[in-house]
Amino acid sequence: MESVFSAKKSGLHWLWLSLIVIVADQLVKYLIRTHLLYNESVNVFPFFNLTLAHNKGAAFSFLSEGGYWAPLLFIVTALIISTVLCIWMYRLPPKNYWLGIGLALILGGAIGNLIDRLIFGYVIDFVHLHVANWSFPIFNIADVGITVGALMLIIDIFKKKSP
Repeated sequence: MESVFSAKKSGLHWLWLSLIVIVADQLVKYLIRTHLLYNESVNVFPFFNLTLAHNKGAAFSFLSEGGYWAPLLFIVTALIISTVLCIWMYRLPPKNYWLGIGLALILGGAIGNLIDRLIFGYVIDFVHLHVANWSFPIFNIADVGITVGALMLIIDIFKKKSP
């Protein structure tokens, strides 16, 4: 009898990639938390610092001053998105590897940031890219997973052949 959660016949076989994103994200965040103080910055390259930051909002600190309801909104949204992604991956044919990898990266990033919100009430960010007076918002490995996964989904849409 075949399991309802059979990974071999669905996109669920990419869940290992989600797990890699989650573990890498949480491990590096742990190291950053234990070696840097809040807002402390260590220059690694002329354009790259490790800076411990707390993001109470969504991407680019959107709704960071949202009040008591904002963290709950982000947690519920992450849970819903993670559930939808798992269902999508379950229904995805295993041969659709580009889309499967993209979904797995987004799922791993969503869960990585969700773990932070559940434990700390905010997301730990630490990658700070800058050049001269320009500075990109500080982000983390989970954010990279979400971004790369989303780009893969967009590319997948454009690479589909017309009927």
